[in-house]
Amino acid sequence: MATSRDWEHREFIQEVQFNILKICQFLNNFDTTVRYRLSKVDAKLTVLERQMDFLETAVKEREIDAGPAMEQKEG
Repeated sequence: MATSRDWEHREFIQEVQFNILKICQFLNNFDTTVRYRLSKVDAKLTVLERQMDFLETAVKEREIDAGPAMEQKEG
């Protein structure tokens, strides 16, 4: 009886260890995937921020250039 119980206990421990290993592998894969996807999103956001800065500057310059002309038309 004791040998049978010991064997069952060892099998249970092996099963728990195996499941913990699977969870660790999943979490590591998940971490890698999420880091990769976040880096892609970060790169896209950086490009969009640069485009926004460029467009904001272009609009401000046009407003400054058009300012005196707009005042003359209104006057």
